[in-house]
Amino acid sequence: LSAIPGVGLNQPEGGMFFFLDVRPYCDASFSGAPIRNSAGLAEYLLEKWHVGVVPGSAFGEEGALRLSYCCSEPELSEGVRRIRDGLAELRH
Repeated sequence: LSAIPGVGLNQPEGGMFFFLDVRPYCDASFSGAPIRNSAGLAEYLLEKWHVGVVPGSAFGEEGALRLSYCCSEPELSEGVRRIRDGLAELRH
């Protein structure tokens, strides 16, 4: 996750969640529509890339996404790949 350009990663101190700082991607647009915020980015990742994340705004962290890492390693790898590819699409 930390290798994705423009993404900051908050290392978890406990629990099973990561917060990704994705503010640069909240200003992007997809198919001519602006993303605008973490909820828009979460919706884009779900609808286009079929990966579920929670908008950071639900936790008072606008510009972030919350990810759970309580699944199998193959599922985690696939989810990270989809997030990486989805964000890369927004950079182009």
